[in-house]
Amino acid sequence: MSSLAEYIGVQLAVLRKQFPAEAKLRCDANVDIELYIDELAERAETSTKPAVLMSQFVTGKVPTSANLNDLAASAQDWYNYYADVLHVMRPKLGPYEALGRAFSDSAEFTAMNEGRDDTQFVLDAYLLAFRSEATPAHVIHFNKQIAYLAEMYAAASHFRSSAVTQSRGAVFGQIIGEAAIQRNSFVDDLAKRFLHRAAYGTAVYGDSIYQGSST
Repeated sequence: MSSLAEYIGVQLAVLRKQFPAEAKLRCDANVDIELYIDELAERAETSTKPAVLMSQFVTGKVPTSANLNDLAASAQDWYNYYADVLHVMRPKLGPYEALGRAFSDSAEFTAMNEGRDDTQFVLDAYLLAFRSEATPAHVIHFNKQIAYLAEMYAAASHFRSSAVTQSRGAVFGQIIGEAAIQRNSFVDDLAKRFLHRAAYGTAVYGDSIYQGSST
């Protein structure tokens, strides 16, 4: 039988926040802790999961534990904004798009972005996320997204060059998000394995997501 502290511990590890009343209910009901971790990993879809994945796919490493707390909270805020303010059809993509834009000024993203036209950028990002080639329809769709967002960001900031970079970052996030929200995809499984390691105290922070994993 798991203790109340263990239920709260896995909440903090997976969702980066605690819900003591919920933990007590689960503890009193003697809910299997492994099943509860599975549930928490599903609930991390709009917070910890996009934070981990966007950091990994842009910088090559997951955040430190402290930075993950901040990024997960930011991701959840962005999800709430896309869902409750913008009322988009697929708000789960919101945190990925927003974090992609935020990471676009990093040195790692600059290296990923330089020397590529929009089409090559989309092809490379799609292959990274899906491990398969983008179709012409995918390329057209994401190229249009880059152009649309670049115009929107430029209108807001009046800096065309940074707007293009930010739009590519946002679309990179869209592509990672599209892969991540597909259940049992490579990206979905990658994130969930990390979240389970976090719950069991074996996750390696501030390094590649593959560290500490035998899969």
